Amino acid sequence: MVLNKQGFGSLYDRVGKEYILRRCKLQDKFKSSRYRSKFIHYQWGILHTIFKLFLRLFFLKKIAIRNTIEYKLEEIDVFLHNLPEEFHGFSILQLSDIHVESIVDRCKRLQQMISAVDFDICVITGDFRSGGVNSVDVTVNKMRELVDMIQCRFGIIAVLGNYDIIEMVTPLEELGVKILLNESLPIKLGSDVIWIAGVDDPHFFKMHNLTRALHGICSYSTKILLSHSPEIIRDASNLGVDYYISGHTHGGQICLPGGGLPIITNCQCERKYSSGAWRYRNMAGYTSRGVGFSRVQARFFCPPEITLHRLMSGKLLNQVKSK
Repeated sequence: MVLNKQGFGSLYDRVGKEYILRRCKLQDKFKSSRYRSKFIHYQWGILHTIFKLFLRLFFLKKIAIRNTIEYKLEEIDVFLHNLPEEFHGFSILQLSDIHVESIVDRCKRLQQMISAVDFDICVITGDFRSGGVNSVDVTVNKMRELVDMIQCRFGIIAVLGNYDIIEMVTPLEELGVKILLNESLPIKLGSDVIWIAGVDDPHFFKMHNLTRALHGICSYSTKILLSHSPEIIRDASNLGVDYYISGHTHGGQICLPGGGLPIITNCQCERKYSSGAWRYRNMAGYTSRGVGFSRVQARFFCPPEITLHRLMSGKLLNQVKSK
């Protein structure tokens, strides 16, 4: 495979030729008909086909589609004992699994929801695009309007998901979305700082490198990790991550009445980590149900979400309680 340095812009020098070459080879493997058949089976393709027939037979298709844009705002208070005082109340808006080409109302309701929320920074935890979409331009053009209306003082930081391709990085960054490819960024308020690290997709591409992403960050600094899926929880905890933000599972997308844990998650981790807030040892975490949908144009008993994470200083709260 011949790589064109000019085609990848500064990304070529940033992550290296070997990284890009490996990512491209895996992307080609994903697109191959032989592998795609195995992948569809892994994605419970037969069950999805049966469910589509069920929706048609019982005239539930319109309800199923409408449910895909009935977004719910989830607000989470995250208590971190090593959070600097300046960041007490710092808010992070999370969008995950947007699958932007598939959104039925062209993101109108999503934009309304976001515009009604105040936040300091926006993070996107992968899967900008939908499966089967080959054109980077289609994804980027549909993301443009959404990105333009996201206004916050620290901008947008993101990671790639299992449907995303490396060719998307440069045009998305030109829109103003900073993509972390096993990298980290400091966020500063006054004299205080926290770090946001991000890894490439650990689910299908398995291009994550936590050690590289966290390199150079002091052990006592607050570390927030963006990962497309919650599959590397143990490694993140071992390396001192304080808060792990992920998506990928869609919360199951189609669940049984009454809520509870998802039936199908397509995620290699314990089911209790596949939706909502959780803890692993000393690390807090959250797995979003996501904005969009995958394969089946439906949501039942599992509304799509946008998530507002508020960072809270455990030290400050302890001081208030002691007075």
